[in-house]
Amino acid sequence: MEYSGSFSVKNCTGKTVYDVRVAHYAKNPFARIKESVLKAEQLRQGESLSNGKLHTAQGLSDYWDVEFSVETENGQALMYAKRYEKMCDYEQEDIHQNCVVELKLDGDKLIFSIVPPVSSPCLDNWMSATGRP
Repeated sequence: MEYSGSFSVKNCTGKTVYDVRVAHYAKNPFARIKESVLKAEQLRQGESLSNGKLHTAQGLSDYWDVEFSVETENGQALMYAKRYEKMCDYEQEDIHQNCVVELKLDGDKLIFSIVPPVSSPCLDNWMSATGRP
C-alpha cells in the first residue's frame, strides 16, 4: 500500500543558512519511489520551506539527503555539511501529515533532526563537513 504526506524544512540554527537542499525518497533492494526535493539559496533563522511531497509504501524504507551551509563565527567563510541516505521512516500513522526537517547548529557542528508528526523522530543526526559547496 502506498501512502503520502508532505515535508518541510525549518532553519533552527540561529543564523541564516545557504545552499539548502533536502530530498526524500523511499526504497528497498527491489523498488524505489520518486525523489522529492526542497531547495533554497538562502533561509533566514526561523524561516521554513514547505510543500515537499512525500511518497512511500509498506515494505520500503524512507531516506533523506540533507545539505546546507552556515557562515562561520568570523563571517569569513561558509561551513558546509551534507548527509546522504539517512534512514528515518515516515510511518503509516503519519499519513497525510507534515514531517519537519530541522536544520541545527550544535557548537561548531551542523546537525539535523527529522520530526514526523506522530511516529518516533530521528534527532540530532551528524553531518560530514566539507568546506564550501
